[in-house]
Amino acid sequence: MSVTLKENSRLKEIQKEIVRLRGERNFSTDLMHITLLLCEEMGEMLAQIRRPFIDGKQALPEEDKSSLKHEIADVFILLNALADKVGVDLEDAWLSKEHINDNREWKK
Repeated sequence: MSVTLKENSRLKEIQKEIVRLRGERNFSTDLMHITLLLCEEMGEMLAQIRRPFIDGKQALPEEDKSSLKHEIADVFILLNALADKVGVDLEDAWLSKEHINDNREWKK
């Protein structure tokens, strides 16, 4: 199955806007700092997912989904910042990778 995108895809614009907002807020543009923050936010996201299961629940409770949503957004923001810092257009990278995936044999 091939990826189909609308011609007016917004991922490029989102990536640019995230970089603009981070600059406006004087957030660090240092590669190592962004990478460490991304890892930290991924840890917070994973903790949100893990917590209910430690308590014996089999699914993520609705009340935890709001917090998880914000942690996922933090990861998304920092992933975009990291990609921009190293000169990767996430939309182009994703499309390129999906082209590779389209030509792979997937085990069922």
